[in-house]
Amino acid sequence: MNNQLLNPMLLDEQPLPQVLSSLEQSHFHQQPARDLNFFLDVRESLMRRPVVDAERECMIRALIVIARACFAAATPRHGLIAMARAEAVAADLPDSDLKRQLCTVKGALCIELGDFSNAFESHARALELARALANRESVARSIVNLAALFVDYGAYWDTLKLGEIVLAMHREQPLESVTLAAALNNMTEACLATQQAERGIEYGSQVLLVSPTDEAPQRAQLCTAHALLARLHLLRGRVNAAEREMAAARTQAQSTGSSRARLKVAIASALIDHENGRLRQAVQSLKESLVLAGADSSLAKDAMSALITVYEKEGHPKLALKYLQRLSAMTERVNLDQARERLVVLGLADRDNMESAPTEAQTFSNDFRLQTATLQKKLIDSQVEVLERLAVAAEMRDDVTGMHCYRVGKWANLIALEMGLPTMEADTIEIAARLHDIGKVGVPDYILLKPEKLTPAEFDLMKRHTVLGARLLSRSKTPQIRMAEKVALTHHERWTGGGYPQGLTGEAIPLAGRITSVADVFDALLHERPYKHAWPVDEATLMIQTLSG
Repeated sequence: MNNQLLNPMLLDEQPLPQVLSSLEQSHFHQQPARDLNFFLDVRESLMRRPVVDAERECMIRALIVIARACFAAATPRHGLIAMARAEAVAADLPDSDLKRQLCTVKGALCIELGDFSNAFESHARALELARALANRESVARSIVNLAALFVDYGAYWDTLKLGEIVLAMHREQPLESVTLAAALNNMTEACLATQQAERGIEYGSQVLLVSPTDEAPQRAQLCTAHALLARLHLLRGRVNAAEREMAAARTQAQSTGSSRARLKVAIASALIDHENGRLRQAVQSLKESLVLAGADSSLAKDAMSALITVYEKEGHPKLALKYLQRLSAMTERVNLDQARERLVVLGLADRDNMESAPTEAQTFSNDFRLQTATLQKKLIDSQVEVLERLAVAAEMRDDVTGMHCYRVGKWANLIALEMGLPTMEADTIEIAARLHDIGKVGVPDYILLKPEKLTPAEFDLMKRHTVLGARLLSRSKTPQIRMAEKVALTHHERWTGGGYPQGLTGEAIPLAGRITSVADVFDALLHERPYKHAWPVDEATLMIQTLSG
């Protein structure tokens, strides 16, 4: 019978019970092993078959097995096609455990496709059916599935709370090992995301104790647990322990036949490669995993999170920020507050405690805005660092310490704060002021280092450093560098006119340029240069007042 099923031309002729038996043997026990095409061929056969009342249940079960195989192969769209057919066949049937299974499988597929709303509704409906049928094990599995949904969208507080409900049910009366392992893996993943390494290792280690290895679902849970444990050990810098867990994860992945499990292992393995200095290999593996996972899947989120970690550690904030923005966009499409309200209706959350949930959620979850701001700062710092080195190189030709630009930045910051400007704006002015003389890199030494007064022609060449500096800093999208462009161009303008290069007056000169001008003159007066001695502070202050206009 199984050999006949290998021939797609004979599928339509096989009795449905035999088709179902072959599907179950192939998916749950891999006897004989099948690739995805086998399940898709059977799906197409079932799509063509007329619906016979006596065979309805058998057809629905067969379609559910196919959808599960598609889930394991990380091809959820194929699975949803099978689910649509199954739902149509089951439309006028009374509520039953079979309908609950339909909702459960559809919910899992929707999670993989990033469809939070349909995933949540499917798992919530499965929970309602399980309760109506008084099926305690199914109730627990539905709660586990809701927790898996929340962990994919960064609601780690909810994941841990739902996991605790399942653990309490298990303490009251033992649950099946696969249900318990799934709950523990959800909690382990929530701990990984929130960097609670020791707590996560405790949950992950329990999975290894409760999961037998004789069936594919249990092996998939074990594979996931080993991969998560490997990443948790990396958080603590325990590379050897992580590699031991990865060896076990790879063994389990090979025996499960699950593409999903293999992708989880590939992601964890790439992070270990990065830790061992194999950056190129790690990035290539993560990008391949991202392609295989599909654009909107939960596995894609995992791959993107790993890429963010790698790029951030390697000092590539621009690349890390790109993936963080994609990840944030996927997550922000979801109305978690509405889902939490539904949890209250389902009896899985206490309305009196709902007000405390956001605070705890902020504690436990990735704050995308904070992480984005951090990466943006790193990106700006890396860009400014390169420019500062160029500015210092120019400055050291007439200031052996090269510290003039840093001092001007600090003076400018203090002046801005004294004027009542916001701290963030004062910090931006400081960065911009540090780059005010970057254009001097294009001024010849014979002019820059000349101890005598410059001739008019030489002074014209000196004045060009303002325009050159602005050109060097132009076309940047970074606010700090855009401000630095204005400062470089205008820090030699004068309130009363007569400055250069544009001869601006009064408020036509940008405020940051005016502040930097004062800081620049003050610091230059206080320090020795080839063409002047250092002035006392009181004389420098008097000169600033005299030139104030």
